[in-house]
Amino acid sequence: MKRIICLVLAAALLLSLAACSSGDDPNIGYYECLTGRTGDGPEVVIDDIFSGGTWLELKAGGKATLSLDGSDGEVKWSVDGTEITVDIDGQECTGSISGGIIVLNMMDSDMVLTFVRPGVDYDLPESSGGSNGGSSTPSGEQTVFQQYWNGDWYGWWCMLNNTGDYEDMEGNWWDTCARIDIDENGEGTITIWDEDTTASNPLGVSVITITDNGGGEMGVMNAGEGWFLGEGGVFGAGAWSVDPTDFIYDNFFTIQAIHYEDDFGSFDCYVVLRPWGQDWSDLEADSPEDVPYFYYDWYLPLIENGEPMPDRIEPAWSDDGAAA
Repeated sequence: MKRIICLVLAAALLLSLAACSSGDDPNIGYYECLTGRTGDGPEVVIDDIFSGGTWLELKAGGKATLSLDGSDGEVKWSVDGTEITVDIDGQECTGSISGGIIVLNMMDSDMVLTFVRPGVDYDLPESSGGSNGGSSTPSGEQTVFQQYWNGDWYGWWCMLNNTGDYEDMEGNWWDTCARIDIDENGEGTITIWDEDTTASNPLGVSVITITDNGGGEMGVMNAGEGWFLGEGGVFGAGAWSVDPTDFIYDNFFTIQAIHYEDDFGSFDCYVVLRPWGQDWSDLEADSPEDVPYFYYDWYLPLIENGEPMPDRIEPAWSDDGAAA
């Protein structure tokens, strides 16, 4: 029997996780800034302009969070057709929004920034030699960090230590996909989606930094600013770090320090991930109940056919394109 769908139940019973859903507006979601330019000048990768994280999250009710060079604040937004307006303390930024891409003129300056949803293809300038998403390959040789972390991951997440109206959902779990994309400096993002969400409208996104203070050459993944399950999920700077050498299985890690809380209760989120294409027979032999639910009927056939990771977990979606 298919496991209970957490976000659907919460929305139906509690109406408390509305921030996690895009509702009727497909524009709601997280957008990462990939490029910028000044006036009619050439487009350059954003790392050549800002050293900190730059992203835009559109939320329901015209609310949004804009982060520029690692400094974020609350803003307002509105859309008219393919035209978007972002209001920053009374100063308007105007631009276009279409196909998961926002091109935004920053106030009265000549700066134009391009924000792209995770999973949406976007050709970066020639000098960068890549595109966003876990399948990108930077020009030249990848660093050891990039070779290990960059790409697609699969596993599951579950709810633990539930309180309040969430107590009956203790232990519920969902198959999960993730996409990690870091640059040569070890800085980037992790995007996570499950059976009820997609790569373009994910469960959570966090800025990450890989540092070399771990037990192996792959380094340690450290959390930066981000969100999980909407505004109630703490997925931010310093909330967690991951050293793969802490685990008994190869190519395996967990994120254990994500906490969700709202007016109806709280719970902890436990995420387990392995690289897309990884055989789980080692874990299956020790603990078969910890293999993802769709591992046999969905994951393995895709792997055997050499298929890339889809942007949604297909068995959990009905034929009409809605989460089942």
